[in-house]
Amino acid sequence: MGKSDSIKGFVSSILLWSYLPRYATNWIMQLLVTPLLFKHLHPNDPRHRRNWKLVFSLVVGSYLLYTVLQTEHDLPPNFYTLMQTPLSRFNAKQLKTNYKALSLAYHPDKNPGFNDYYVVIVKAYEVLKDSKLRAIYDKFGIDVITSCTTCKTERDYMYRAFSSLFQFYFGTSVFLVLYSLLGQGGFGSYWRYLSLLSVFAVELILLVSAHDTLAKFLFPSRTTAERITILHQLFVVVSIAVAQVGPVWFPPKEDISNRRFAELDQFMNMNAGEAQLGFASAFAPFRDDSKLAGLLQRRMEKAVVDAGLLELNPALQERRNAWRNAKLKKQE
Repeated sequence: MGKSDSIKGFVSSILLWSYLPRYATNWIMQLLVTPLLFKHLHPNDPRHRRNWKLVFSLVVGSYLLYTVLQTEHDLPPNFYTLMQTPLSRFNAKQLKTNYKALSLAYHPDKNPGFNDYYVVIVKAYEVLKDSKLRAIYDKFGIDVITSCTTCKTERDYMYRAFSSLFQFYFGTSVFLVLYSLLGQGGFGSYWRYLSLLSVFAVELILLVSAHDTLAKFLFPSRTTAERITILHQLFVVVSIAVAQVGPVWFPPKEDISNRRFAELDQFMNMNAGEAQLGFASAFAPFRDDSKLAGLLQRRMEKAVVDAGLLELNPALQERRNAWRNAKLKKQE
């Protein structure tokens, strides 16, 4: 069912989605949107930011749709397409007739260059003519049939398919956890894990139920196994798209108290730096004269001692205040 390919697609999508949408958005804004429609807007204008978010969302949505369609296009033709028998209108007689015509046209005796293609045609006919193998092929894909040589019943094939199914979901879960630990994809992480669980539930329903309910809505010409592969890729691209677009429209709320403390700390550091520069310029004349520096040091030590004595002696404090008042009156 291509679980390893799904995991590889997950990793490659992460790398492309990390750079391509923003690069394309900036390119469109610089070369098309801003010069043609919004020349008068300054880059710091809020309307310019709003236009950027709209273009970015459009780019992400377009790339999401392209990725899903490209996934379906890259899938190899299934056995129904090879045998020219539509899945929705399967007919055993038509299958046998088409097989005879294709085997004659691509037989190695007539067309030596189509040996591999002839082998695939024979394998497709053997699977589709057997109702049990055809049901298993529709649900689990050809990989489960070819890899499980000891399987006899549908339950045996289902157990085999669940082992590869576990690989995809376990690998995806581990990658999501590591992605979050690295500080990426924080937006909508809860919904991302819930979506993965929902995809797992839908896949179980498709594998266990007798009829594929998605066949009417999602690529009717594809088998259930192929639709599950597309569903995996859809989960991948939607998860990454939400992680990209979500923070743009709903930025995380910043803690105001922490921001205020940071501003206060920055202001205090700036004042401390200015004070150091002021002291350095005030005492610059004493730097090269050792005698003046010693005299200044002794006077500063005496001032500190006097200040300490004033704080301890209330009488001295009163005399100091009276002296200051008398001095002020004289100046008036």
